[in-house]
Amino acid sequence: MTDLALPTDVDPRLWFLMPGCEGRHYLVDGNPHTFHGRMYFYCPPQNVYTRISKSEIGECSDETRYFLRGFLSGNEPPPPRDEDNELLDNDDPQFAQWRTAVEMFRQTGYWRSGETRQCEICGNDLLPSEPGEPPCLNCPVPGADAP
Repeated sequence: MTDLALPTDVDPRLWFLMPGCEGRHYLVDGNPHTFHGRMYFYCPPQNVYTRISKSEIGECSDETRYFLRGFLSGNEPPPPRDEDNELLDNDDPQFAQWRTAVEMFRQTGYWRSGETRQCEICGNDLLPSEPGEPPCLNCPVPGADAP
């Protein structure tokens, strides 16, 4: 399919490749409101609009890279608050964990809210922005000396 045959709401500059589906795919405007970081895209081979996270995107155009950065920055989950709805102090461990999770979110585009998940290898809690495939951030590095 050439760019000329794309639906009118698809910008041909916002292309990317994804494993498992041949050809260019295209990010489109909108927020699917499923999970933080999920984006709408158009799949020409299947002629469908569906959702994707940044970690599922392979090679892409420069325009797509900038779209991703802007979308994920604007889609960051808010920082944690206390029982009075005040922002936690910067030195609060929950705030530090949120900062780490948001930094990872910008890389993965993945954020799972409302559930605590554990790593299948080490059993530690996963950050909401960790997709969940082992190893997690806390797993020992293979070959490293154990503490």
